[in-house]
Amino acid sequence: MSAITVCARQLLLFARVEARCCAFAVALLSGVTLSGVLPRLPVARYDLLLVYGLVLVEPSRRDPRQAGRRPRRLRGGSAVGG
Repeated sequence: MSAITVCARQLLLFARVEARCCAFAVALLSGVTLSGVLPRLPVARYDLLLVYGLVLVEPSRRDPRQAGRRPRRLRGGSAVGG
């Protein structure tokens, strides 16, 4: 493959990853916004947001391309306290 083809493939892969990240952020912030307008429920708002966040993360957890990077990120976040 030529260098231009390799660069174009890397650019498209980067654009795809960035689009997924932006879609996740938009969905999560939309959930936060919508949780503020919900009527009073027997479940706390932060519990609903936790479940919603876990549902949003599930597709990326099943992505085999993320398998190698995920445990390192989780361990790093736990070490920092996040």
